[in-house]
Amino acid sequence: MLKVIGVEIAVGLGLLVVAAVLLIARRARRRSTRQYALYELHLSTHDQAKGQDLEDMVESIANIVRAWPADRARNGQPYLALELICSALEATAGRREMEWSINIRCEPRTVVALDGAISAAYPDVRLGRIHGEQPLSRPGVLREPGCMMRFRKERSFVYSLIADGEREASSPLEQIARAQVAQGAPSVVRFQLTPTLTYFEKLARRLYRRHENKLVRQERWGLPEGGLWSTFNRAEMRAAERTQNRSLFWLETVIAADSAEVCKAVAAAVQSRRGENRLHRRWMVVRHGLYRRRFPRGLGPLIPSFRCLVSAAEVAHLLALPSARMKGVPVRRVPLPRIPAPPETVRGGRMRSTGLTVNLAPNGNPT
Repeated sequence: MLKVIGVEIAVGLGLLVVAAVLLIARRARRRSTRQYALYELHLSTHDQAKGQDLEDMVESIANIVRAWPADRARNGQPYLALELICSALEATAGRREMEWSINIRCEPRTVVALDGAISAAYPDVRLGRIHGEQPLSRPGVLREPGCMMRFRKERSFVYSLIADGEREASSPLEQIARAQVAQGAPSVVRFQLTPTLTYFEKLARRLYRRHENKLVRQERWGLPEGGLWSTFNRAEMRAAERTQNRSLFWLETVIAADSAEVCKAVAAAVQSRRGENRLHRRWMVVRHGLYRRRFPRGLGPLIPSFRCLVSAAEVAHLLALPSARMKGVPVRRVPLPRIPAPPETVRGGRMRSTGLTVNLAPNGNPT
């Protein structure tokens, strides 16, 4: 009897192992074959958004990109990436002209929903289109770079990348854009965002409470620490509180260029904005060639580091679009704002005729 039970348990465990291996193989294959497209984000001359609108936009983007639990278990989680591309144009009079653009890399089936989410915060910004046409992806693919740098948080997730006084500061993308253009060489800065499971939001709150309780114990046990009475600790906890109760992402920050000098100059701008935490360069002595080959397809690590975890509040501040006051950067902007059209107008210049006539009674009700 015991032998039969042992055989049944062994067979059950074997089936579980086989199912897990097949599921991992399926997710790995789906990860390498999932189709993404690159869409240009057409800026306008009035790019201005409020802080809360930016956070709502990032929350909406997380809900759009996040896969259903069953689909995520079978096929994995797709990502979304914001790519700052500084490319060289045709030479004019022996001088190399540069052009800077903001692009979104995503699945083609989500581009319309993403355009709606972005327009909620930036009404005059278009994704992959200029007027009422369907979004079109950019032709071509990125080539393998000569040098690449990756970044993650230096400290634990509890410490935020945002400082208290940074809400009124300019967008970090403006300084990055100036650094890319000043080098006079092609470069790409990629912020790759992968929504996490909702479980990680509970885990983030647990880590916050654990860190807070640790500071309280430092006050009561006679340790030479200020605990929560310390001005420095209170400032850090106040900034960390803003990252709670938000959607979470795995953030993969990458800089790619043809030379290490260009990467280093652009990295100085990427790391310049910091709060209680900062982006720290990851050393890739052995894996540098591997990630260079993965760069054109946007494949990140199979198992992300816990220090790559960021909240929607941090992402909203980091990815705020540059305003029209940004000077010295050759970027194309759409001068025509979106104008509300009457309901009978159809995109493309055609008129809608339904054949239905609605009359109003004297009391104002339709008849």
